[in-house]
Amino acid sequence: MNSLEKVEVKSKEGPKYRWEMVKDIKTQEIKNIAPDLFKLAQKIFESGKTYDLILSDDASGRLVSLFLRKVLNSIQEKQGLPVPDIRFVTASHRSFKDVDAIYSKVSNILKKLNPNRTLLVTEHVQTGRTMTALTRAFKILSNHGLNFNFDIAALSIADQKKLEDIQNLLKLPKNPENNDQVFWGELGQTGFHNLHPKSTKQNLAGVYSSYDPVDTIPHRLKQVFTEKEKKLDNVMNREYLKKEMEKAEGVQEKINQAREDINLLAEETLKEFGG
Repeated sequence: MNSLEKVEVKSKEGPKYRWEMVKDIKTQEIKNIAPDLFKLAQKIFESGKTYDLILSDDASGRLVSLFLRKVLNSIQEKQGLPVPDIRFVTASHRSFKDVDAIYSKVSNILKKLNPNRTLLVTEHVQTGRTMTALTRAFKILSNHGLNFNFDIAALSIADQKKLEDIQNLLKLPKNPENNDQVFWGELGQTGFHNLHPKSTKQNLAGVYSSYDPVDTIPHRLKQVFTEKEKKLDNVMNREYLKKEMEKAEGVQEKINQAREDINLLAEETLKEFGG
């Protein structure tokens, strides 16, 4: 969705999305995807499932994960259950070496936290490569007798065929009664995935992907300059430093506002869930 519309996500008796829920949200990009975030949270809520771990694809899935964590924290606290841990892993990869690095990090997280059920979160599924990389650790560990149950949550999935491909990822060699699921907000090209320029999405998340397949880099919110740069005492350099500082401050303001708006949307969503 590219503009704020009066959209209602209806269920027979349960919660529904109301456009008034975003009246106090200032980040337009979050207003645009609010209906899809609501639908995603509603599907998880109505499944009755709870989680020990949220494993987020970073950086694009960060805001979606923070939204779901807020929702799940409230739901599970009311049930007297612990809130889920959250971990971020950059699953972008360019080689088999990168895939091995992702496997190593994910498997270490699973072995350390030993979650009963994990929610794998991404923002958009286009090719399925990210989810394939993230689920590889679950598959390999299950082949060694270490079964970790997981579901997949995506704000959007490219089309029905890609949804079926992702559902097939869940057909692991383990007990079918584990009832693993795929939750999604919308089928099609929607969400932060469609933001242009790409830096807009990165600025809202507060991090961006690096060439390291498992880690992200925080935005330089306070510019750090070398001693050589500081000694270049001329008008051009002073103007450059001033512009860079102003740019960094603007990024920080966008990040702070996006986090506030995600929390506000989660609170409004929880009200519809009876929270």
